[in-house]
Amino acid sequence: MPARVSRIFAKLTPPHRDWIMICALLGLGYLAVFLSDAGILSAKVVTDCLINVISLYLLGIASFPLLRPILSLPNQALQFASLAVFSIAFTLIWYVLITSLHGWVDAGFVAGGMIIPFSGPAFRWQMFQGIVIALLLIILVRATHRLAEAKGGSQDTEGIAASDTPKALLLRDDDQIARVELEDIVAIRSVDDEMKVFTATRSFPTRRSLKELSEQLPESFVRIHRSAIINLDQLVSVEPAGGGRMTVHLNDGSSLNTSRSGARLIRSYAM
Repeated sequence: MPARVSRIFAKLTPPHRDWIMICALLGLGYLAVFLSDAGILSAKVVTDCLINVISLYLLGIASFPLLRPILSLPNQALQFASLAVFSIAFTLIWYVLITSLHGWVDAGFVAGGMIIPFSGPAFRWQMFQGIVIALLLIILVRATHRLAEAKGGSQDTEGIAASDTPKALLLRDDDQIARVELEDIVAIRSVDDEMKVFTATRSFPTRRSLKELSEQLPESFVRIHRSAIINLDQLVSVEPAGGGRMTVHLNDGSSLNTSRSGARLIRSYAM
């Protein structure tokens, strides 16, 4: 039996496996706290512990598919706001689950349950641990996501075309993969919270961040803003935009504003 459990555990994906371990450790903590209050191991102590841990585990599992797209948002402000909303919602839903389950168990399933909300220090403590555990869940999903990206690297179907000197990007084009020559790329920027690669004739969505792309692309690609990279080979002209910033005009007719640091970087290329 232990060997079979180990095999099943090994087949789980990293976030699920880690979440089980976290919930197990929290369960031991709850058991210790409830046992110290009751003074004796009883059915109620075990039940209270299980209510907290099982509801937390199920809520965490349901949160994984919600967190992944939030953590992939290119707009940092929107990502932060979305994570704040998630943390509050996670805390409140967990609170409702716990109070509801306690009501059902204490009053009996046949009686239909009797929900008694927490109050005073108990309510404040529940809110505090809910927020902390939500943040822990966010950190776990972010860490496993980055680990998967690091392991995936060049094996991803979307990325730099393999060669000693990369000359193209492999980008998703509906259900196909398109090869886009680097020399044809005008800019890479965020549009409506989605990262897109622009050529003179069309655009391609990409799941990769600007940071990843800026580290992989050649020196002719310059990050002029936290949400935009331009190809200097596609640059037509530059003019001051005030406040230490600049406006760059590109071959496809588009114009982008730089940040102050982006403007300094553009100036550094001037002869």
